[in-house]
Amino acid sequence: MAHRTRAGARAAGLTAGGAALLLAFATGCALDLNTDAPDEGPATGVRAAPLARPGTVSVLFCQESESRGGPSRYRIVLRSYGSDDGTLVAERRTALPREFEPTAGCGNGVENQPVAHALSEDLALVAGRLKAPSRFLRAAAVDTATGQEAGPPHKGRVGRQAQPDRVVFHPETGELWYGGAGFVHHRDPGRGTDSEQQVPDPEIRRDLLQDPATAATILRLTGSRTPLTPGGAVVATYNTAQGLGLARVTGAEGDGAGRYRESFETAGLGGMRDPFPCDPVVWRDDTRLLCSDFRQVTFSAAHDRVVKTEELAGGGGNMPANRNLVPSPDGTGFAFLSRGEDDGRWALYRADFTPGGQPQKITDIAPPDRGDDSAFVTSLVRWN
Repeated sequence: MAHRTRAGARAAGLTAGGAALLLAFATGCALDLNTDAPDEGPATGVRAAPLARPGTVSVLFCQESESRGGPSRYRIVLRSYGSDDGTLVAERRTALPREFEPTAGCGNGVENQPVAHALSEDLALVAGRLKAPSRFLRAAAVDTATGQEAGPPHKGRVGRQAQPDRVVFHPETGELWYGGAGFVHHRDPGRGTDSEQQVPDPEIRRDLLQDPATAATILRLTGSRTPLTPGGAVVATYNTAQGLGLARVTGAEGDGAGRYRESFETAGLGGMRDPFPCDPVVWRDDTRLLCSDFRQVTFSAAHDRVVKTEELAGGGGNMPANRNLVPSPDGTGFAFLSRGEDDGRWALYRADFTPGGQPQKITDIAPPDRGDDSAFVTSLVRWN
């Protein structure tokens, strides 16, 4: 399948007005989601610095806000901290459009779920579904600084768009991918529906077996949140009844998150008889899997048996509510969020992939607004 080159992350000509939203958040003032405030000038300092600067770790905060006379809407804060000293390097704050549902990181029941696939590589756009005037949900990408939709459809095309179940970014091309019952589409988020293309079913099945990045994207569209090996051949699955399991990526039919994969037996994973307690987070390579409780499970090359299990970073010790582990770019360590020892607020930690090592605190995570962070869903996005 001939995929396009990396899409530009921002649409040209996005309207001003986001600066006023930024100012309201930055000063801690109440944000009136029903009033368009005047432009306060260009963003500076952390509000202008690139969010995905190398050597930073990015955190997403999302709050559902009541809007007068209309439906609830979300507001988000994105921050990037230095991975060594915790310095706040960059920040964006904005209110998302009414009736826009981000793919991940917002809403009920989303804690400790991956969110990186819902954001463009430069963190300038967030993917989701936007309710059109005709009341159906369509794919959309929204600027994380201005709150404006990138590449909105032309009038007359809104009613002809596909209604997707999920919307994600492709990790290599930067395109917006979305799919539903019987279809997968993708497009340049900046050019909108003018660049939309449908992926025929034979190409979907071919890419599942030949292109790991596209396979991961397609699996996300099925609702799967379980990690795929870098080689694209095996996914790690988990449920409380059966524990950890493995499945091969295939062109198999199926429903929901079980589509395009087939489970197989692995010695050492007990299934329902003796569930293996590992909520999988990320594959370090094709045989080493990191679990949410800081254990590393190593499999044979054929994935037919467990070779060994190791505790990393002291197994997390007595640290409560660890979540959203993300690997470092060089693959030598990982970062995660945990509740602080004293005040119960979130703190950012890093650790090495070394058995018996101990985590190191990078910084405390101050709430986006004055007060506590209970009003926000807090998620670690990635180590840039």
